[in-house]
Amino acid sequence: MKSRTYIFLSILWAFTLIACEKTLITYTDIPGNDLTEESKDSSRVRLNFQASIGNFSTKSTTTDPIQTNRYINIYAFGSLNTRFTNSYVSKKSGSLSPLDSALKVPIGSYSFYGAGINRAATKAPVFSADGFFTGLSYNQDYIWWATYNQTPVYPVTDYDILFQHCYTQVVFDLQVADSILVNDIQSFNITPSEIKNLSWSLYYGTIGPASGISSDTLSMNYSSPGKNQYITQVMMPPVTVKETTHMNYGFRIKINNEVAYRTYLTQIPVFQNQLKPGYSYRYELQMQTDNVTLGKVTIIDWTDVDGSNKPIIPSESE
Repeated sequence: MKSRTYIFLSILWAFTLIACEKTLITYTDIPGNDLTEESKDSSRVRLNFQASIGNFSTKSTTTDPIQTNRYINIYAFGSLNTRFTNSYVSKKSGSLSPLDSALKVPIGSYSFYGAGINRAATKAPVFSADGFFTGLSYNQDYIWWATYNQTPVYPVTDYDILFQHCYTQVVFDLQVADSILVNDIQSFNITPSEIKNLSWSLYYGTIGPASGISSDTLSMNYSSPGKNQYITQVMMPPVTVKETTHMNYGFRIKINNEVAYRTYLTQIPVFQNQLKPGYSYRYELQMQTDNVTLGKVTIIDWTDVDGSNKPIIPSESE
C-alpha cells in the first residue's frame, strides 16, 4: 500500500480550526437554469477529484487512497454566499466519480469542503443550511476535507483531497491467560463518549468534543488474531474531561468447561483526560481467572473495520 507524507496539511488543518472565526454561514443555491447549456460549458470550470485519507495520530504521518464504494458530497462556496454541491462515489480506489455529472463552477474564488462516511455503500450526510449535521451515530468513520481561497483554472482543474478522521477511535486488545480454556464469548460492550446534542460542522470539520461518558452501553464485535486474543473497537465523538473519567468495558465469557458464563467489568480511564479526533488509542488488557487488569495505552494507526464492524488488526506506532 502506497503512503505519502502530509504533515504540513495536518498542521494547516489544526491551525485552521483554531484561527477561524466561529461565524455561521448560510448559503443560497444558484438556480440551475440561469445559464444555457452552451454558456455553462464555456464559462465554467470542470472540477475533478482524487481522494486519500490521512493518518496523523502517530509519528509516521501517512495517507492511503480512499477505498471503493465510498460516497462523498463536495461543496463549493463562492461569493455572495452561493453554493454549488455535487455527490460523488469512489468507483475505484483513490478516485471520485460524480453520481450524475461533473461539478462545474463559474470562474472565480472558492472555498471547497468535502464530507462523507468511510464505510462501503453508506450515503454521505446532508448538512443543514447553516452548515451542521446532527444525525451522528456511533461506529461511523466521519471524514472531512477543506481548502480555502482557491481559483480553479479553466477549463479543468484537478484537486487532491486529503480527508481527516473526525471521530476518535478506541481499540481494546484483550489477552486471556494461556492457562485458561476459552469455551465461548457471548458479548463485548463499552460505555462510549456522550453523543447527545453534538453536531458536525461542515466549515471546521469538528465534532464536539463531548464533555463526558454516556451511561448507555454499546456492544462491540471482535476479531481474534491469535490464541486467547480478542480485539474490539469503537468509533465515537472526541471527548475532553476536566478530571479522571472512566469508560466501562465488559464482556461475558465461558471458560474451563464451566456451566455458566462469567461477567467481567473493568474501568478504562480516558487517556490524559481527552480522546482526540483522528487519533486511535489501543488499550491492552490481561485476563486472569478472577480479574482483568489494564496494561499500557498506545497511540496507533487508525484501525479499519470489515463489513460487520470487526476490527482489522491495527499496527503499532513506531
